[in-house]
Amino acid sequence: LGLANKALRDKDFTTAVKYYSEAANLETDKNKSSDYMMQLAGIFSNQRNFARARQAAYDALEYNPNNGEAYILIGQLYASSANNIFPETEKAGLVYCAAVDKLQRARSVDPSVAAKANSLINSYSAGFLDTETAFMMGYKAGDSVHIPGWIGETTTVRLR
Repeated sequence: LGLANKALRDKDFTTAVKYYSEAANLETDKNKSSDYMMQLAGIFSNQRNFARARQAAYDALEYNPNNGEAYILIGQLYASSANNIFPETEKAGLVYCAAVDKLQRARSVDPSVAAKANSLINSYSAGFLDTETAFMMGYKAGDSVHIPGWIGETTTVRLR
């Protein structure tokens, strides 16, 4: 772990990833392993490698299913990609729906992150489609919609 932290401080991300992965696999305390995977998720997020960041966050959840910070990070990753997923930028609001799914999950598995999750939910909800725009695109509240690209998940349409 010391080597992982040193590599991270030195901005040697390849080495840091290697050592954090090893530390997570060797650690007997599942909560610590989850924390190490979140360190990896943070590295990948900072590199804007969102798919790998999400996978590391999901790996953190394998060690600790109640790690609300992992779901929060996934929600933040989705939201930061909102304008780049669909060719039509007006559909970004659908991506915010997927982000809110993850934030609601964070809040349900880990009450200690509820305030942070609620704050982000309030922020991202402002990006939902309005009723008129949704209607013009053929969507209504409650519809299931697939979010393409690296997200590749289905969410429920929410409107503001």
